[in-house]
Amino acid sequence: MLQRVAGWFPQRQFVACVDTGYAGQSVLRQLPANVDLISQVHPQGVLYAPPPPPTGKRGRRRKKGERLPGLQAWADDAASPWQELVFDQYGLHATL
Repeated sequence: MLQRVAGWFPQRQFVACVDTGYAGQSVLRQLPANVDLISQVHPQGVLYAPPPPPTGKRGRRRKKGERLPGLQAWADDAASPWQELVFDQYGLHATL
């Protein structure tokens, strides 16, 4: 469905907010360039950079890039300040 809608409007950028069941590699691998996907990340989850390009050496290609900092280090990074959001919809009334 994401591919079809993104194909209808190639000049527009879409954001899909999905359940964790739809945020796996099978969906992410086929995600169109004009679609960003938002999903929940497990608190103990580990994030990796994209795999490096092939080196031309023998052996299996790497499936993962370098390990990225954990979620707490990402949250504490002063270079990426957090934005406060007052949310008042769908029964949730909070400052996030």
